[in-house]
Amino acid sequence: MTLSDTAGTQAGIAASDRQSVRAVGPAGSAGAASGPDGADRGRGILFRQVLLERRNVIGLLAPATAIYAISQSGPAALGVVLPATLQVYDVSDPLFPLMLYAWPAHGVTGVVSFAGSLWGWGDTGIRMLSADYLVAARPFTRCERNPVLSAAVASGFLYLLRNNGIGIYDRGLCEVGQVEIEGCSLASAGQALAVATPDGVVIFDLVEPRKPCRAACFELSNAGHLTTPSVFGARAVIAVCHPEGDRLLDISNPAEPFEALRFNGSAWYADTAQVGRVSASFNENRNAVVLHSIVKAGRF
Repeated sequence: MTLSDTAGTQAGIAASDRQSVRAVGPAGSAGAASGPDGADRGRGILFRQVLLERRNVIGLLAPATAIYAISQSGPAALGVVLPATLQVYDVSDPLFPLMLYAWPAHGVTGVVSFAGSLWGWGDTGIRMLSADYLVAARPFTRCERNPVLSAAVASGFLYLLRNNGIGIYDRGLCEVGQVEIEGCSLASAGQALAVATPDGVVIFDLVEPRKPCRAACFELSNAGHLTTPSVFGARAVIAVCHPEGDRLLDISNPAEPFEALRFNGSAWYADTAQVGRVSASFNENRNAVVLHSIVKAGRF
């Protein structure tokens, strides 16, 4: 089976105020975040203090559901998913964000960049939205009507989580493997794939991307939405949404995942995307995107 076969901005320039975002690492937990037990502190994450300058605000016509850093054949850009629309912005100059793409996207929960194209996934399955930032795929073809719960790209393959498990697709958009698992969300980091299941967060080793090997299960009941926070760069970490406080799992060793951070509520990086040297996040009502330039980042 192949995927292809079945397949006005309101911008007001805000005052250039600065703010410092500081993440507390495992070696010295404080405030709203706490690190792992003492035995794990030697393998903690190196955090940075980041100085941000507010540049602009993008007004949205409706509260957004998700925000992504995306990449296609053009420059990296910012993707914002609204209830019935996908909007893509060039934020290379955060003072003057430019809308590149706006297209109806009914049934789309999230987007993923794969094989040079932008794909939307959700209740209606998965479909190509655009082969570049300027031309929408029209007409689109749905790859499958089977709802897609989550999607991730790793090691050159596309992983789609459905009710009956994970489907694995190569760059030719052909299904090359399957994994039977019950889950609600997945995310990738490093050479690992994480799936939120009723038993916890299951980690798969992707040494053989077509045949993911179950390496470990981090026990955590009620694990929710998983993401790969871009603010940590190439570090192999997975963000876990949890009703008792968000978690950050280090999965650099798929066989030994550990909790690097635990929050009392939502993590400070939730609903944030980083595009180059620009940080984008929702306002409190999710009806606007606030753009900041990353002015300085230092270790502490």
